[in-house]
Amino acid sequence: MISVLGRKTSNNVQKVLWLLAEMDVQCRQEDYGGPFGGTGTQEYLRLNPNATVPTLIDAGMVLWESNAIVRYLARKHGSPLYPAEQVGQAYVEQWMDWQISTLSPAFRPLYIALVREKRAVADLGDASKPAAKMFSILDQAVREHPFIGGEDLTLADIAIGPMIFRWFTLGFAGEDYPHLARLLERLAARPAFQRHVMIELA
Repeated sequence: MISVLGRKTSNNVQKVLWLLAEMDVQCRQEDYGGPFGGTGTQEYLRLNPNATVPTLIDAGMVLWESNAIVRYLARKHGSPLYPAEQVGQAYVEQWMDWQISTLSPAFRPLYIALVREKRAVADLGDASKPAAKMFSILDQAVREHPFIGGEDLTLADIAIGPMIFRWFTLGFAGEDYPHLARLLERLAARPAFQRHVMIELA
């Protein structure tokens, strides 16, 4: 059975658990990282030298980096969430790379300040502006399509969906992101998203 090492409250772990649930693939999830610790042990570092989560173990194969993991799993199980044709793949991967390289660095400091450090919004000044700009870009990207990758749910939604949920849950979205709000409604209607993403922020 596939093992997913990483705490359920990590948005990067949520991507993997959500995808596996969408594909109806069973896994064994083990809590690592955050309050559970364990990522700095020699045993874990032999699996993942970055000391991050998630780490995937599948029949002796070890893989880290969440977006690489979801691509691997989608390919292995023949999921339509990863388009078979090259143009569709390129568009999905564009948004997955954008999530890692652009959206996450803009949003992570704000999330840590509010959720982990319990700071007040009023004390953060303009800290929300970089993330707000990125979510505005995303809002326009889904203006004419029901999902980030186009007409159907894809790995682009799997990669970014947990962050959209967090942005709205923290109360920043309001009425400024109408298209993104509709996307979140579509995602929130999915049982796998409800189970693995719509949980208490931590």
